[in-house]
Amino acid sequence: MRIAVISDVHGNLPALAAVLAAIGAEGADLTVNLGDLLSGYVQPAQTADRLIAAGLVTVRGNHERQVLTFAPERMGMADRLTSEVITAEHREWMASLPMLVEPAPGVLAFHGTPTDDLQYLLHTVTAAGARGGGRVWTRWCSVWVTCRAIGWCCAGTPIWPGRCGCRTGPWW
Repeated sequence: MRIAVISDVHGNLPALAAVLAAIGAEGADLTVNLGDLLSGYVQPAQTADRLIAAGLVTVRGNHERQVLTFAPERMGMADRLTSEVITAEHREWMASLPMLVEPAPGVLAFHGTPTDDLQYLLHTVTAAGARGGGRVWTRWCSVWVTCRAIGWCCAGTPIWPGRCGCRTGPWW
C-alpha cells in the first residue's frame, strides 16, 4: 500500500490543491493528514471546506486544539484570524478529529508525539536551535518499533521502522 502523508497545511489552500494533485498523479492508495490544518493567513475557511470534502484520514494538531480551546487573547495571530473566519461546521469537524489514528494495519499517525501535540518526536527545539532527539522519545521509538514492529509517522517526520530501530526515509 502506498500512503501519502501531508502535514501543516496551515490554511494554505493553493499549496494544498497542488499537493493533492501531485498525490493523485502519483497514485497513492491512502492520504493521511497529520494536523495543523487551518491556522494561517491564506484561506483557512476555504481550506477547511476542501479538507472536509476530501475526507482524508486526519488527526488534529496543536493549532486545532488552540483554536477550539484558547481564549482569543491567548491565541497567536494566525489562530485568532482562523477562529474569526471559520464556521460552526468547521469547528465541529475539527473537534471530531482524533489525536492519533491507525490509518492502515501497523501504521500509527499523529501530530507531535502520540501523547503531546507540542512535543517533537525526534528532535528538540530550543532558543539555541534544533538538535537530535530527546532521550525519552528516542528510547520510546526504539521500544515501540522493536516491540510492536509497526510503521508510524508524525508531523514533519515520516518514519518506517527497521528491525533494530528507526530510520527516516521516504514514506512509500
